Amino acid sequence: MIVKARLGVSELTGALGRLIIDRAEGNPLFAEEIANFLREERMVRKGAAGLEYDAAAVAAAVPASVQSLLTQRADRLLPARAPVLLNGLSPFRQRPESLLGTCR
Repeated sequence: MIVKARLGVSELTGALGRLIIDRAEGNPLFAEEIANFLREERMVRKGAAGLEYDAAAVAAAVPASVQSLLTQRADRLLPARAPVLLNGLSPFRQRPESLLGTCR
């Protein structure tokens, strides 16, 4: 499972595993992005007994949708990089207004 690889563990069980599965709703890309988000935000860390994390903080911080996750990432971009994000959006898909509003 790519999530285990992203988090650097051989097994992913318990509340964190359930949270990722529930939020990703079967979407492997979203599951991977959740794992990346948790690493980038330093919400999980590898300890002697496995992953260490504050379950309540993780549950509150993990975005509820792919769109929310991308919006959070776009918010962290420097204003100079926002046009790169907008140019990368497919011209054949409707651009999410929340991303456009965030990046302007």
